[in-house]
Amino acid sequence: MAHTRKTYPPEFKLMPEIEDVALPERAAGEVA
Repeated sequence: MAHTRKTYPPEFKLMPEIEDVALPERAAGEVA
């Protein structure tokens, strides 16, 4: 979900599992 990664700091790009596990609501909010 590269379209959601751009909303996170660079460190999250290094840990793609974190953006799905730690920030599910944040990602869903950006998409919706």
